[in-house]
Amino acid sequence: MAITEKNILKNWFLNGLKPPQEQFWAWQDSYFHKYDLIPPASIEGFTELLSEKADKEAFDNHLEAADAHPEAIKKARIIPSDEMVVFKAPGNENNEIKEVGDYCIGIVENTKIEGIYVGGDDNLLDGYEIYSQLEF
Repeated sequence: MAITEKNILKNWFLNGLKPPQEQFWAWQDSYFHKYDLIPPASIEGFTELLSEKADKEAFDNHLEAADAHPEAIKKARIIPSDEMVVFKAPGNENNEIKEVGDYCIGIVENTKIEGIYVGGDDNLLDGYEIYSQLEF
């Protein structure tokens, strides 16, 4: 695909000018159409970005590793509360109630939810920033 510099393209399409067919096609060929597949080699920094990622096998092993984050596991506090399991957020110390920021998994308004408690009535869905839900 031929690429024509932007300044040249702009000059071809100045007010009052009628570019010939070749210039029109050169303009079309200078841009990717939204349905075109963009070659990864043409994306600046793509190779470097990929080299910073973990490969799938290493990531999957990390997810299954019991000792992946021992400092987080030591701090985790899981509080059963009615039909809800509450994972206390760092800094939230009251184990008797849900506090804003606590991660919750359970049943609210006949819906199984996973999300962050944002305050208000904890018996209503509006009390949570919901990440996933399943209605019964």
